[in-house]
Amino acid sequence: MAHSGFLTTVFLRELYRCPIVKITSSTSTAPSQSDMDFRPSFRRRKINKLRARARNAVLLLDLENCDAGYSPTEWQRNRLPKLFHDKIQVVFDGIDTNLWQPRPGLPRRVGNRVIPEGVKIVTYVARGMESMRGFDIFMKAANLLCKRRRDVIFVVVGQDRVCYGGDREVTGKLSFKEWVLSQDQYDLSRFIFTGAVLDATTVSARQRVHQRPRQHERPSSRCAGR
Repeated sequence: MAHSGFLTTVFLRELYRCPIVKITSSTSTAPSQSDMDFRPSFRRRKINKLRARARNAVLLLDLENCDAGYSPTEWQRNRLPKLFHDKIQVVFDGIDTNLWQPRPGLPRRVGNRVIPEGVKIVTYVARGMESMRGFDIFMKAANLLCKRRRDVIFVVVGQDRVCYGGDREVTGKLSFKEWVLSQDQYDLSRFIFTGAVLDATTVSARQRVHQRPRQHERPSSRCAGR
């Protein structure tokens, strides 16, 4: 079993006499209706459309070479050429609810910071801070909410990195987080940037932080990132 998109799986057949199963979490990159034009306000260079075609070559080699594959979602599978759909089974990753669940009784704490009872928390949770995951939109919404209410803080989980898209073409030498913060004035005392959350011990310390909004507060829940 191997991850697609890095060419390494092409050579496995020369090493092993067994079925090759490929994890197809990568999707086919198209010049349109993809990360290339997902955010129209972030203009990409025209040469990137040609690069998108070339990037697909490695993925197509993987698809041709494997015996079977699986994709976490129907959407990701449907982004692949129909010729290979019969090879790809959709197996949803799911969520381990034994770990990721509300844990009453734990202290309201993020790192060394204790969150007082009654303070509401809005979260952004993602692998990286980038336009594809809407970090800039989250920060704009959070800034508006921050100015309107004093009983809210914001917890941002994830690394200051770009995993998808060409944000560097917009931000220059700045990271996307730095670029977003430079676009407006933020009260950063109301924001907690945790970095990556890597282990269950850290998770258990922070589990109570995420709160479901009451019905009349539901619009603020749209700030949460994925």
